[in-house]
Amino acid sequence: YYGLSNNLAMAVSPTVGIAVYHATGSFVVLFWIAFVLAMAGFACVSTINLSPRAVVRKKMPVSLDRFFLTRAWLMAINIAFFGLCWGIMSNYVALYGKQVLGITDGTGLFFALLSIGLFTARLHGGSALRNGRIVQSCAMGTIVSLAGYMLFAAFQHQWAFYAAALLIGLGNGHMYPAFLNMFVKVARHDQRGTANSSILTSWDMGMGLGILLGGVLAEYSGFDATFWTMAFMQLAGTLLFLFFTKNFFLGRQLAGE
Repeated sequence: YYGLSNNLAMAVSPTVGIAVYHATGSFVVLFWIAFVLAMAGFACVSTINLSPRAVVRKKMPVSLDRFFLTRAWLMAINIAFFGLCWGIMSNYVALYGKQVLGITDGTGLFFALLSIGLFTARLHGGSALRNGRIVQSCAMGTIVSLAGYMLFAAFQHQWAFYAAALLIGLGNGHMYPAFLNMFVKVARHDQRGTANSSILTSWDMGMGLGILLGGVLAEYSGFDATFWTMAFMQLAGTLLFLFFTKNFFLGRQLAGE
C-alpha cells in the first residue's frame, strides 16, 4: 500500500499542478499550494504514535548496512533504471503533449489513465504478492511498462500517448510493490527500515538523473531522442532484471523473513 500511495501521488500531482496553473497562471500560487500540502503532510506524520520498543543494549558496529542495504546493491541499481524512466516521462510529458501533439487543455487525462493503471495493478497484483509470486509479478510489470514506454516513443499520436499512460501505470503498479517486497525479503528483521530507505533512495536518485538527463536531451536533441533514451533505459532495466536481478534476489532472500 505504501508503494501504491507513493506512485499514485506522483501520478496525480502533475494533473493537479497543471490544472492549478491553467486556472491561475501563477507559479507562485502553485508553489504556495505545494508548501501548504507539505506542511499538512508534516502535521499528519507528527500525529503518528508508535508502540515503545525495547532499548538495544548491545551496540552494533557502525557499517554501511546501517544506511544502505548492501545485500540489495544490484536491486538498487535496477530500480534506479526504472526511476530514471519515470523521471523523464513525468516531467516532460506535458511539454511534449502541448508542443508535439497539440494537446492544449493539459495532460490531465494522461495522468488519470496512469493512476487508473496503478490502482488496477495493485488490485490485481496484491494476491500475487501475498502468494509469494513476487518475481513473476515484477517481471510482468517491467515488461508491460516496457511496452508502454516503447509505444510512447515510437508513435506521435494521441491514441499511443494515452494507451502508453495506461500500460506504464499497469506495469509500474506491479513492478514497484514487488521490488519493495524484494528489498524487505533480503533484509533481516532489524534491517527493514534500511531496506525501505534503500529502495526509496535508489528510486529518487534514478528520478533525479532522469529529470536532469531529460532536460539536457530535450534542450539539445529534441523529444524524439529524449523519449527513445527513456525507452531504451527501460529495456536495459528489464533485461537486467530478467537475466541477473531475478536470480540475485532468489539467491539472497532470507527464509522466514
